[in-house]
Amino acid sequence: MQLSTHFSLAEATASAKAREIGNANQPTPAHLVNLRATAAHMEVVRRILGGRPIRVTSWYRNPRVNHAVGGVPSSHHALGLAVDFRVDG
Repeated sequence: MQLSTHFSLAEATASAKAREIGNANQPTPAHLVNLRATAAHMEVVRRILGGRPIRVTSWYRNPRVNHAVGGVPSSHHALGLAVDFRVDG
């Protein structure tokens, strides 16, 4: 499922820790709304960066995954509102 033109749900929920603990890292319906809004903001970031591809390193973490990585319960990653990323160049 695409969250926006350049960002997918699979990309937003990809997590080595989730795979390690056997968790699908699926968002709640409310968190899916947040992921779509965050993806729209990330499209703006992409434009600001001249359209260069963005490589997401961490985005959504459901409560179990967030706990497993040592995240605080109030983490914006656990809400779908934070993205860690890299851009080449």
